[in-house]
Amino acid sequence: MAESFFPAPNACSYSESSPDASPGASSCSCACRCWMPLGLLSVAFVIMVLFQVVQIVQDRENLKALAVQQAESLANIEKVRVQFGQLATGVARLAAQGNKNAQRVVDELRAAGVNGLEAAAKEPAPTPQEQPATDQPAAPTSN
Repeated sequence: MAESFFPAPNACSYSESSPDASPGASSCSCACRCWMPLGLLSVAFVIMVLFQVVQIVQDRENLKALAVQQAESLANIEKVRVQFGQLATGVARLAAQGNKNAQRVVDELRAAGVNGLEAAAKEPAPTPQEQPATDQPAAPTSN
């Protein structure tokens, strides 16, 4: 008969008084069978938890790096949006003054889905003191 993994209820008794047992020897086959799988399971669980912790830490660092890259991209996008808004406002003002090429550009922008050009054309043009400073140096003048 094949020996099962789980011992019979009375099979795990420690008997040092058996007639053929050497002095000081005890029956530990049940203890070995019970603790070995539990120990292996515990080690496997600890390894799995450590692996998951390492993965989570790496994912967190990757997300931090992506957030930094995304912040840089969003800053660049905002710069382009502001510049495009200023350009569209200027073109809309020219179109309101009757410039045919500017009117054609405004029509193309409307066809592309750009809104708010009418409001930009009605705003007064900023005076040189109100215009925002640009990153480019002023062109040298020759006297």
